Amino acid sequence: MQVSAEQPWINSRFTLHDSDIEIRSADGFVFQLHRILLETATGAFPGSEIDTRGEIVELTEPANILGILFAFLYPKKQSDLAKEDFSVIMAVAEAAEKYEMFSAMTLCSMRLTKFLPQHAPEILAHAVKHHYPSLIHATVQCFARSPFIPVMEKLPLSLVVPFARYQNAWRSTFGEVLDKIKNLSDSERFTTPLPCNTYYNNSGPRAVCRTCRCSLFTIVLDLEAIDSLELLNDALLSPRQKYPRFICCEDGPKISDCTHLNYFCGVLLEKIRQIPSFDTFL
Repeated sequence: MQVSAEQPWINSRFTLHDSDIEIRSADGFVFQLHRILLETATGAFPGSEIDTRGEIVELTEPANILGILFAFLYPKKQSDLAKEDFSVIMAVAEAAEKYEMFSAMTLCSMRLTKFLPQHAPEILAHAVKHHYPSLIHATVQCFARSPFIPVMEKLPLSLVVPFARYQNAWRSTFGEVLDKIKNLSDSERFTTPLPCNTYYNNSGPRAVCRTCRCSLFTIVLDLEAIDSLELLNDALLSPRQKYPRFICCEDGPKISDCTHLNYFCGVLLEKIRQIPSFDTFL
C-alpha cells in the first residue's frame, strides 16, 4: 500500500490499534504510538498526565528520521545503523538529543566515529554542542595538525576561536623546544669540541656543537610541518628512521644515534602530551 500524508505510516510497527498518541512528521506521515513508552524512554515528550485533547503532535523531523528514532521505544532488537549514511546518522543523533532519547544518543555517538576523519568538523560541532568529551577528543585528533584556514572554513563560528587557541598551544610547544636548543651553550667554548653525548648533566644537555644545533633546528621545523598526528608521533618515537641523513658531530664512518636528536624528540613528545585537550579551550 502506498503511503500518503493523509494516512498513518502503513506496514510498520507504528500503526497500532491501541495507540493513545499520534505524531506527525514534517513531511506529513503519522506515527501511532504509546504515551507510556514516550514518557519512560524520553525526557522531552509529554507524559500521560498532560492532555493533548486527541490532537496530533507535530514534529519538525522527516518520517525516515523519526522512524529510526521511535524504534528505540519498543523492546525489540534495534538496528545498529551500520547501513545508514552520515546525514541520516547525524539527523537521528540531533533528534535523539532534542527529545532526550538516551538509548539512541549512545548508539549515534558510537556510529559517528565511523565517519572520521571525513566529517570531523561536523562531528566536532555536534560533540561540543551536546557535551561528549570522548567524541571531542577523537574528532580533534583528526585535524589537530591540519592547516588552520581549511579547518576554520568548515567549523561553526562558535568553534573558530577555541580552535585558534588550541593550535596556538601547539605552536608554543614547538617554539619552546626551539628556544631550548637556541639557549644551549656552544660546545666550542669548552676546552675541546667533543661528541655531543659528553655535554650532558642530570638535567639534560648543557652544550651543543654548531653541526648538531643546525640539524636540530631543521628537524624541529620539519616536525612542526607534519599535518598528521599519527605520523608526527611515529617520527618522534623513531627519529633516526624518519631522518636517516641527520648530520651530527658523532657521525663518522659508522652512523650512530645522536644524543641530542633523541633527547629533544623525547622532550617534544612529552610536551605534546601535556597540551590541554580541546574542550579546555571552549
